[in-house]
Amino acid sequence: MIKTLKGRIIIPLLGILVVFAVILSLVVTGYVSRMLMKRKFMEGMAVARTLGYSSELAIFSGDATLIEGAVNGLLSEENILGIALYDINGNPILVRGKIEMDTTALDENITKKALEKNGIYWRERNHTVCIAPVYSTSALGGEKTPIGFVMIISSLEDVFLARRYATLLSFISSLIFVLAGIGVTYLSVYWATHKIKDLSGRMREIAEGQGDLTRRVEVEVKDEVGELAEAFNLFMDGIERIVRETKDVANRLASHSEELSASSQEMTASSEEISSTIQEISQASSKQAEEVQKAVEMAKKALDVVKLTVSKAQETEEASSVADALSREGKLSADEAAKRMVAITAAMEELLKVAREVGEKSERISVITDTIEGITKRTNILALNATIEAARAGEYGRGFAVVADEVRKLAARSAESTREISTIVESIKNAIEEMVKKTELSTREIEEGRKVIVEAAENLKRISDEVSKAIEKVREIVKISRQGEEEVNEIVKSVENIATIAEENAASAEEVSAAVEEQAASIQELTSVSQETANLSEKLSQLIGRFRVKEG
Repeated sequence: MIKTLKGRIIIPLLGILVVFAVILSLVVTGYVSRMLMKRKFMEGMAVARTLGYSSELAIFSGDATLIEGAVNGLLSEENILGIALYDINGNPILVRGKIEMDTTALDENITKKALEKNGIYWRERNHTVCIAPVYSTSALGGEKTPIGFVMIISSLEDVFLARRYATLLSFISSLIFVLAGIGVTYLSVYWATHKIKDLSGRMREIAEGQGDLTRRVEVEVKDEVGELAEAFNLFMDGIERIVRETKDVANRLASHSEELSASSQEMTASSEEISSTIQEISQASSKQAEEVQKAVEMAKKALDVVKLTVSKAQETEEASSVADALSREGKLSADEAAKRMVAITAAMEELLKVAREVGEKSERISVITDTIEGITKRTNILALNATIEAARAGEYGRGFAVVADEVRKLAARSAESTREISTIVESIKNAIEEMVKKTELSTREIEEGRKVIVEAAENLKRISDEVSKAIEKVREIVKISRQGEEEVNEIVKSVENIATIAEENAASAEEVSAAVEEQAASIQELTSVSQETANLSEKLSQLIGRFRVKEG
């Protein structure tokens, strides 16, 4: 825990300066790194495009010796790690480098992106890779035609070295900034805290003055510390004025407390006499109310017994009616379920018929897929023959070779799709056979369920007849019980009226007694408060007397 004001100001500010310096260093380093990488990529793409201009003849002829001189010249540079030349299909024509390089064909996605964006680049661990398309400049109509690709692999050692220099420079600059900030902050805080300590010492002298509120702090300089001293003096003026007024209030309060205490004692004696008389009236009224209340309770118990009998009889009648309705509904539901079972059996037989027809059509699909597979094999052979003929035709047969290759790929995909269809059709046949078996089994189980439902409907009919007889008996019991309830209810009302009058008398007496007791308690509390007020006013006078203030 930092205890001094100087520490509470300097340490957080020092932390802010350090954090700002670190952030500034990271931002500068990141910006320099991004600019260096961007420049490196641009240099790689420029070299790739420049080499592409002289690679047209080598790509057309497939002779890598035509550009070996230019390639070797570029590889003599320190930052160039590798160069590769590819035809339009991504097949390598020339691969040279100071590092181990991949001699396989370029991925189709890479060549596609390079053509769409007129060149692509990316970074690997210690080097960058730039790929630019090579265009033919002798195409008819003046349009550029892509004929191949150039790959340039560049080293990142120069970027790493420049980034280290930039990091060191930004660190040194940040360190200087932090040290300068610390110095300025320390001097500023020292000047401010020195004046505050001086003012604190003067305030401590006033505080140790044994309640002397007439002393003040001298204002020497009209700055923030001087304003603080003036504010302290104004505060002392206010405290002195409050203490002076408090002395006057304490004296008046002591006088009024004595008068209030005497009046409270007289009111307490009168309240005690009134309370005694009211207590006797309340006791007599309470005894009368108790006797009447016993009679009311006995009448209510009799009424409760009758009501309970009526309630139970009604509940039995309702339960019997519900049971009768449920049994009738159950029979109707059972009859309806039996009809539905017959309909379900017919639907299952129709489903079985359709499933068998689907199985027969699946067999026909298998024959068709076998025919398609034979056609696909013949198409593949024809495409292969066409590719061979196009190769013999040389440059003139290149376009036809591409078409033949596409036909061969289409035939291969068709063969694969035919095999997938055969597999799916076989799965469908197996599923249909399993469905036919389960459908036949479900049909037998449904017929057995229909027989059980018919038997349940007959049993529900017999139950409904017996419940109807029981309902008639219960209704007779309910009618008789209601007549007895009405007679007992009249008796209870009469007794309750008598009890209400008796309770009102007792309650009135108790309310008067309670009011008198509350008044007596209030008077006693007032007496206690007045005595406590007198004691407090005396203590307050003693405390205020310890302060010395100006007269007036």
